[in-house]
Amino acid sequence: MVIESISPLIASTISYMNSTCQIWPTLKKRFSQPDDAQICHLQFILSNTNQGTKGIDAYFTKLNALWEELRIFRPSPSCDCGTYNERCFEKYINQYEKDMVFKFLNGLNESFAALRSQLLLMKPFPTLDEAYNLVLRKETQRSITHTQIFHESSAMATIIDGRKKEKFVSVVVCSYCGKP
Repeated sequence: MVIESISPLIASTISYMNSTCQIWPTLKKRFSQPDDAQICHLQFILSNTNQGTKGIDAYFTKLNALWEELRIFRPSPSCDCGTYNERCFEKYINQYEKDMVFKFLNGLNESFAALRSQLLLMKPFPTLDEAYNLVLRKETQRSITHTQIFHESSAMATIIDGRKKEKFVSVVVCSYCGKP
């Protein structure tokens, strides 16, 4: 191993150790300590994150990035015996995942209020991925509907020289006065 290519802090840790069995526990002890200030900051950002003007994709990606960063500082609990048995923490994990769905739904714009209500009433309760998929489909459906309405309103009949003529325009124009 070339110690010069590693950061000086890690290099000083490694230089006095003889084996990797000694290195990993020491590095873990030094660098994986919970950082309460960082956790507090991430919780603040998470609580203030909402869809705003972003699309569903961008909003969901932002939430996931924050949740992943939070998991780094606050990993899932483990048994005192040192092993991890998922069944031991099944209730905790289920509640944590449900809280993520709540946060995702609560941060959506009000235009998704009806869908939010429907998702909260679903049995069984949807996973985060299921909720995201349903909201994303609703957003896509709205965008298609909006595009169709725009195209239909762009096609209008105008009278030129006493004859009716179909004309496609990008701006809606009054057929009486000719003004936009």
